[in-house]
Amino acid sequence: MLCWANYSNASLNLPITLEVDHGSVYMHELVKDSDIPNILIVDGLRLGESVTITGAELKVLLKKKLDLNIKINGEGSLVIHRRSQVIPTERINFVVSEYLQSKYSSELGRIVARIQLKTKVIAPAGDVSIRVKEVESRDLKERMFIWVEIQSSKGESVLRKLLVKVENFQAYPFFKSDMKKGAEIQEEDVVYRVVNIFGIGSVVPDVGVRKWRLSGAVSKHYPVTLDVIETIPDILRGQKLKVRLSLNGIRIEYLASVKSDANINDFVVTTFNGKNRRVLVKQDIDGSMYGI
Repeated sequence: MLCWANYSNASLNLPITLEVDHGSVYMHELVKDSDIPNILIVDGLRLGESVTITGAELKVLLKKKLDLNIKINGEGSLVIHRRSQVIPTERINFVVSEYLQSKYSSELGRIVARIQLKTKVIAPAGDVSIRVKEVESRDLKERMFIWVEIQSSKGESVLRKLLVKVENFQAYPFFKSDMKKGAEIQEEDVVYRVVNIFGIGSVVPDVGVRKWRLSGAVSKHYPVTLDVIETIPDILRGQKLKVRLSLNGIRIEYLASVKSDANINDFVVTTFNGKNRRVLVKQDIDGSMYGI
């Protein structure tokens, strides 16, 4: 180290390795003397980075900064290294998964996030805390960017933008057996299994609330996806629909055949006695449908 008791006879014993926890290194840190002027030696030293200064370079530096002629003893160099640590991927995955689970708790399911890294996540040495500062999207997606902040106990922080692959495990319906096109799907036709829905589809059809039918044939254990099912219309082509109209103040009702599938609040063409009429499908208080 430097023998600094007498500036005029100061000497430097090499090699020296100086470990620091910040990017700017000053002369007083090297000589361990707080009375030395606040002279910058190295600036912008990144986490995990080292800089090497030879004895000759250091002698010139001290002469330039302090106007001192320093005696160099030994061979080697001054190596300044900024301490750092690699944050385990598993730790970041846990923090991100917990955050997404809390943010999207209404999604119902278990969320597992895995960061997709091309380089290691470097952080300051010592105790650090990790938190998700921002997410790319308001909606949960299979792949999304997040910003993770890693903060040391000394207040230094690192912000990293990371790509995350998300798995969203939910109970998803599968067909119990082979089924033909046009078959109406009942609750007893499906079985639920917990799977990553991003591997199947982003929407889980609720077969217990709406009426569905198959738009194509399916095999046993095929997932109930929106590309193979369709809602059953409220009224089907060829069915009879009560049509209500007023003629000269007289209310008239008659049954007419609908010429296409339709839902409540849809317009549909009806036929009666060879004449067509376009009506709006409505629902009565007793649940029956009529056209006006």
